[in-house]
Amino acid sequence: MEIAISASSAALPRIKKLATILRSFGPSQHPLVVFCTPKYQTEVARIFEGLSAKIMPVLTGIVRLPPMTDNEPFWVISQNMTRTPWFYLTADSIPLKAGWADKLEEEYLASGQTYLGCADYIPVRYRDGSGVDRVVNGDPYILEAAVYPANLSSLSKYSPLSRTVHHEVARRSEMAPCSHLSSLVCNAKWDESYRLEHVGSAVVVTRVLGTELGDQVLGNHVPPAPKPVVVESPPTSVPEPLKEPTMKMFSSMAEMEASQTKPDEVIVEPRRTGRPRKL
Repeated sequence: MEIAISASSAALPRIKKLATILRSFGPSQHPLVVFCTPKYQTEVARIFEGLSAKIMPVLTGIVRLPPMTDNEPFWVISQNMTRTPWFYLTADSIPLKAGWADKLEEEYLASGQTYLGCADYIPVRYRDGSGVDRVVNGDPYILEAAVYPANLSSLSKYSPLSRTVHHEVARRSEMAPCSHLSSLVCNAKWDESYRLEHVGSAVVVTRVLGTELGDQVLGNHVPPAPKPVVVESPPTSVPEPLKEPTMKMFSSMAEMEASQTKPDEVIVEPRRTGRPRKL
């Protein structure tokens, strides 16, 4: 199994960290195939110096907009990876321990499936019977940091060169039914608080937002994970209940004047007896 790496100019800071991690694991029987633009071929060769890496300056230097920033490099790589099955080690992925590629290859061959990777789900929004908007997991798709077969371009009927849909989502109906979902590949979900204690049995973590996880792999000092921000709602003041007015009935004016009434009491004049007075 070969390891394919896309070293675009925008991803070079992450690629340097990735090369340092791979170098710390020592020699590997899985060769690296690094794809870059001709302009940065010398710099990329210097980054992977000392590693068994083949530099392929076949990426275009054209600045693309998402999702073509991912779709075009993946298409170029799939056109050139024709010898053996290959793992796509993206710039936002970090291997965690030596022998990680051996474990991926062993599980891939034992599974008998066409692909091996980690799944995510397209969120689907709907409104329930009570009128409340809810979000649930929809169709699954395989993250691009996965093991692919050789000659992928001849096996797949979907072209990754889409200007509107990411190739992960576009090929979901093709990949999901014939993929082996492995716990060796973990999804960090762009969480900046992701650390080694969260990876479990994984040997590769993808969708890493920062470099803290890579520093942990190298044994560097890493600040503690930021605590989640909890928005405290202001205390709600409970209004005092309104006092109900009281009503007293008097049989005469003298009795009414003699009584001591409270400020919140209502004074009601006594009812006059007899016929009403003519004006």
